Amino acid sequence: MSRRFGRCLVVAALPFMTLLGLGAPTTLHAQAASLSGEELSNSAPGSYAFDFPCSSPGSYTVSFSVSGTATGPYPGTFTESGTLSYTINTPYGTSNSGTVTDFSATFVITSGKTIVIGSKALDPSGTPGTISCGRHSGTAGFIVSEVPTTYTAAIATRRSTSTDAGTSIVDMSWDYTFGDVNSDFDENF
Repeated sequence: MSRRFGRCLVVAALPFMTLLGLGAPTTLHAQAASLSGEELSNSAPGSYAFDFPCSSPGSYTVSFSVSGTATGPYPGTFTESGTLSYTINTPYGTSNSGTVTDFSATFVITSGKTIVIGSKALDPSGTPGTISCGRHSGTAGFIVSEVPTTYTAAIATRRSTSTDAGTSIVDMSWDYTFGDVNSDFDENF
């Protein structure tokens, strides 16, 4: 078969591949240009990774830093650090509750030779996250739930750099129960 005939055959086949849903041939190792579906998590048994004040009503701002596992379109490892502001406004018995008033963070995901660098801020259009915490009789705990954020990120591969923007939800907690300490961080894009 001549080269000319082979090229014509491939060009003629492309519209049929598209009709069948096969599309044009793609690179085997192509990565998504979005963080949609990415999850960052860290469970740290024996660690006080998050121990935020909550003993009385008032406003607080704390810093945090965490590292762990990234799964989804960019599997690998991550680091994240930032600040969280919240107001404790409802004391009840040995527990307190309140709302998140501000959140900002920077993060880095390392997925093989791909590096994702981004920043996050509290999403003002979302329902603010909640805080609950308390201490009593050998136990203590702190839970930050459903913090809505917006993010922007640069995704750098060996061949190109793209940008992505969207939303994510952040959860953090720690608990101490009769000598056992655990902290957790979870974020879903």
